[in-house]
Amino acid sequence: MISRFLMKHFDWFVAWRYLFSRQRKVLVSVITLISIAGVAVGVAALIVVRGVMDGADTMIFRKYADLYPHVRIVDTRGAAQPVDQKLLDELNANPQVVRAEPVYEKKTLYQPVGTAGESIRLINLIGTDRIGKGTPYVLDQKVKQQWTLPPDTIAVGGTLAFDSKVWIDSKVTLTALNPIYTAIGWMFKQTTMPVSMLVSSGFDEYDVCTAFVSRETFRDLYRVKGGADYINVMLKDPFAADSFKSALKTPPHFRVSTWAEENREMFSALKLEKKAMSLILVLVVIVAAFNIIGTLILMVIEKTREIGIMKAIGASPRLIARVFLLDGILIGLIGTAVGLAIGLTLCATIPLIKLPIPAIVAVDHLPIEVDPVAVAIILLSAIVICTLAAVFPAIQAAKLNPVEALSYD
Repeated sequence: MISRFLMKHFDWFVAWRYLFSRQRKVLVSVITLISIAGVAVGVAALIVVRGVMDGADTMIFRKYADLYPHVRIVDTRGAAQPVDQKLLDELNANPQVVRAEPVYEKKTLYQPVGTAGESIRLINLIGTDRIGKGTPYVLDQKVKQQWTLPPDTIAVGGTLAFDSKVWIDSKVTLTALNPIYTAIGWMFKQTTMPVSMLVSSGFDEYDVCTAFVSRETFRDLYRVKGGADYINVMLKDPFAADSFKSALKTPPHFRVSTWAEENREMFSALKLEKKAMSLILVLVVIVAAFNIIGTLILMVIEKTREIGIMKAIGASPRLIARVFLLDGILIGLIGTAVGLAIGLTLCATIPLIKLPIPAIVAVDHLPIEVDPVAVAIILLSAIVICTLAAVFPAIQAAKLNPVEALSYD
């Protein structure tokens, strides 16, 4: 079938023979293989690196979505204002919302009992009655459990507990950072309570500075009677937070923000890193394209007499140019196909390999997410670059004078 197609299309037939003829010189054959290998390596590298970065981005995005409010609604009049129960009921009745509940959160001084002053830490103390599955604080998707926080106890992030050397039933002192006026002057209220549980999200950046207490305990520590610092809205699809915010109608004294907006700088840095890495790897394909230029120039030199003969029997310059352009396209297609096979094989293999990865997210393997659209763009870009690389040698071949070509030795 291939031979029939090649005989019917003379330009393809000649291009195929020029690339795969057994009579070709060893040097040109080796350079051709190097060109194909260069394209293959570039395409495979682009697919693998893009897959790893997409997988890592998705993992980090989902971890942030598990730990931070998908939508945060703050009453700008202050936490002392009572919670807008009508708004809370409307949010919980929304089919996009898993749960919406008022939450307290403030910076608080934390110190294990019996330790020196240098062990004092500034943590995020969150006042909420439940954590775990089905609450706004999922912590870990692998854990299908929900816990109720007992009053006058504290749940400490695993990394924070490890660093401060506290365990279950250890006692810690919390110091509220809003001073209160007493008979002897301004004072900071302190309270000591036991550690009831250690919680871990697998995200060290979060676990090292977060602890949970019940709403009742939080109100007692900060001497607040009601209200909340914000309403934490957990959505079924955290990536729909922006559209949910746009459709949400709240009174003017409420400020609404999404988890992506609150972490915009980090997400922008991740996107910039992905673009920079993709640009660097595209340069690998461009280097391979220069190899294609060298290969086709050598091929033109090797086939000078044959080009002269084809022109003498009536071959047009356009036909000659098309032959060498097709050679460049064939090198690009073969290299791209090999690179695709290698890249997808590596993408399927890498997640199976356990690696000691020192990272803020506790994982033992590289997560990979292959985006078909991104792969298609990579393949198309590689073929286009290889085709453009063949243009100059093709033009040079088309310009050869048949008389000079026939006298070439």
